[in-house]
Amino acid sequence: MHRFFVDSKNVSDEEVRITGSDVNHIKNVLRMKQGDKFYV
Repeated sequence: MHRFFVDSKNVSDEEVRITGSDVNHIKNVLRMKQGDKFYV
């Protein structure tokens, strides 16, 4: 399973916000879709 590290300011009780090059990597390189799981 893939693992991504995020800045603590982008983590709340109900949401994790992934930004920058990680978004491109998740969407275009790994081709992950809604519902796919990964570690944060």
